[in-house]
Amino acid sequence: MSEDAITNLQRRVADLEQGRDQQALKTTLKSQAAQQQAQPIDNPNSGLYAPLRSDTKPLIDLAAFARRLLNPDDLAHAVTHEVRNAARRALGMPEVREYDL
Repeated sequence: MSEDAITNLQRRVADLEQGRDQQALKTTLKSQAAQQQAQPIDNPNSGLYAPLRSDTKPLIDLAAFARRLLNPDDLAHAVTHEVRNAARRALGMPEVREYDL
């Protein structure tokens, strides 16, 4: 083999090793980020909790269902006053006294 071919091969091997090292670094960083996210939160009410993407859709669906329980054109007449007050509490709204019908 000529000197140029050997130099070219050495350069290609070095480039491949550098690419492998960069990929390993990316994988390590992603793994560390995932482990950091998986750490349990001591106090989720501290204001520092941000729901994960997998949590967001169910939370939105539950809030929509709670709003349906309060909507008189939807489910409000199908549930009791206690259920409507529980929906209000879940949505952060003040409770309403029971009406004397």
